[in-house]
Amino acid sequence: MSSLTIKYTRNGALASIGLYLMIAIPLLSLSDAKAQSQASAVQQISKAVALLQS
Repeated sequence: MSSLTIKYTRNGALASIGLYLMIAIPLLSLSDAKAQSQASAVQQISKAVALLQS
């Protein structure tokens, strides 16, 4: 392979990794925030149930 082909291949691989990270990191942070808010909602519901039972 010529060095130009290797250069384009390397740059394409790095660009695809960068694109993947640009998409994956925000999605992971959103899913983590959603999981935390669901846990918070469950805690609030359990507190409300405990108050109703007492």
